[in-house]
Amino acid sequence: MIIAIPSRSNKGLDDEINEHFGRSFYYTFVNIKNNEIKEFEVKSASFSEHKPGQIPEWIKQNGAECIICWGMGRRAQEWFEKLGIKVIMGACGKIKDVIEDYIKGNLKSQDWKCNKEDKK
Repeated sequence: MIIAIPSRSNKGLDDEINEHFGRSFYYTFVNIKNNEIKEFEVKSASFSEHKPGQIPEWIKQNGAECIICWGMGRRAQEWFEKLGIKVIMGACGKIKDVIEDYIKGNLKSQDWKCNKEDKK
């Protein structure tokens, strides 16, 4: 399983999650097999401005089946859902620690509200 995580820089597993996935220039793609991190790759998003759905489609093209992030808007969540990519929100900290929590089953998605419409 490949998991995508928006990253603050290109430090890989030692990096921190970028709090805003849609403004992240780097994404760390982590390949997990048999409950172990097998490999990872940091990729830079080739777009500074993006259209709705462009980031979810790019993440899907890079083989991810899941995205772990701090938060995202409802529209982005719907794009990921449409593409069959699981969304886990509410994560923060070092990427390696977050992945280890995911493998152990300790990482649960939390509701996240990013705009006034979501708060109604």
